[in-house]
Amino acid sequence: MDRFSRGFIAGTYGAIIMNIWSFISYGLNYAKLRFLDWASVLLFGNVPANTVELVTALFAHIIWSAVIGIIVAYLMPLITSERYLLKGALFGFISGFLFISIPIIFQVPFLNNHATGTTVSIIIGSLLWGIITAASLRSFDTSPRHN
Repeated sequence: MDRFSRGFIAGTYGAIIMNIWSFISYGLNYAKLRFLDWASVLLFGNVPANTVELVTALFAHIIWSAVIGIIVAYLMPLITSERYLLKGALFGFISGFLFISIPIIFQVPFLNNHATGTTVSIIIGSLLWGIITAASLRSFDTSPRHN
């Protein structure tokens, strides 16, 4: 499998775990918004109003996360795979931070003011995404490892 494909698949795995966390956090009323709500606002201008919008936003978020996985796959060899989980978590945190801050900077309606639970949930989900993506990329690597 080429690096592009490995990154896409690893990012998809990370996105699935991230969205499971998001649904749990939202279902427990800890977070007020899910990751798919972000995608929905950016796609439709509002949180999902029906099942079609919900599924479309979820799919868009998973694809977006998979594309970021491709970027990680290309960056990983440049920064070495040593302590890959820490590096994945850090990349996930940075992505999550941008995910939170860019809509605030541009005053995107629905996304420019967050409750503490939502912010913490986004950070946890982003960390999970980074760790799962990095671990998946590592598992796809067939080159010999020097431990």
